[in-house]
Amino acid sequence: MRVALEPLEADLGELAGRVCVVSVAGVTLVGVYGAASDPVRYSSKAQRQRKREWLAAYDRWLADWLPGAGPTLMVGDLNIVDPQHDSRLPYVLPEEAALYDALVRRHGLTDAYRLHHPDGDAITWVDHSGAGCRYDHAFVTAEPAGAVRGCDLLHAPREAGFTDHSALRVQLDGSLAG
Repeated sequence: MRVALEPLEADLGELAGRVCVVSVAGVTLVGVYGAASDPVRYSSKAQRQRKREWLAAYDRWLADWLPGAGPTLMVGDLNIVDPQHDSRLPYVLPEEAALYDALVRRHGLTDAYRLHHPDGDAITWVDHSGAGCRYDHAFVTAEPAGAVRGCDLLHAPREAGFTDHSALRVQLDGSLAG
């Protein structure tokens, strides 16, 4: 099945270049690349500040934009650690946990991966030392949440050395494309 991507107007402001909004078969798809700071090694003060500013800006943008967006799938390298991560990462910012909590509680989104894998640790990013965490996420609004048939991690690209991230695959049924 072929689908067309239709860019949508969204005032991204300071998020331009890190957020892309398109419509695909009746679902708004938000691609996200969050600002980075290393959870394993100490990041510079400037890098941590940039990440804090990005997290706050993204939270504000979602609060303004999401209520009128309709069925939405938000996916990408958000650079926030899954709160279920079970090994200690010494440099995770408290603002990362706060944004994850806001995505679920304040913005009403569902973590599509946790919808199908509620327990356990999951790794999508690994640094050169072998330490890693789930930095890559898919969140959905209420309407597509019922249409999510699967959300899985594909480790082959990372394991082959093409990237330091695993791929994230989200499968939706056809009920939204009516």
